[in-house]
Amino acid sequence: MRVTSIVFGGALAVLLATFLTSRVVDRSLEDLSQDATETLDAPAYLGLLSTLGVIAWSIGLGACVLGWIGTGASVRSPFLWGGLLTLAALADDGFRLHESYYPTVGVGEKLLAVLYAAAGIAYVWRCRHFLRRHGAGLFAVAVVLLVLSLATDQLLEEDAPWLTEEGAKFIGIVAWALYFCRACLAELGSPRAESSSR
Repeated sequence: MRVTSIVFGGALAVLLATFLTSRVVDRSLEDLSQDATETLDAPAYLGLLSTLGVIAWSIGLGACVLGWIGTGASVRSPFLWGGLLTLAALADDGFRLHESYYPTVGVGEKLLAVLYAAAGIAYVWRCRHFLRRHGAGLFAVAVVLLVLSLATDQLLEEDAPWLTEEGAKFIGIVAWALYFCRACLAELGSPRAESSSR
């Protein structure tokens, strides 16, 4: 019951935030509610890979949330911290925060890249046993591809090859989501997860 209340409370908060945002930025509620392709009267395939990337990030985030709750909801849980990293990447990717909003508060793309790298390194160090237990190779593939995409974007900007920027990013997101899905299934199927749920 508590989880249901939190979920529906969160959904109502999103609706309220959408309404308030429409007033603050002086845009219609439809602009903030509809799909961007409908608002722009653009073809439905516009931003296809980006949309699929956001869906993959969401799957990874869902796995982290389920893994966190299913293993006892500890603040030390690798699922919690992995989920927060995933949420940051999802929000950044989905709303183009690194290009549209972070620079307005003094966080440029290079500084943001450093912050992401520091958070990633801290996560890998703090959760190294968890990462090894669930096949660190897949996690490493995800990180390498995401770093390759980020480095390509930062160093080459407009001249960045599509495959090493967008292609590597998409496959990296999928690998990230798959890693946490597999880890979640393994942990929830383990005797430790069953005992923590009693």
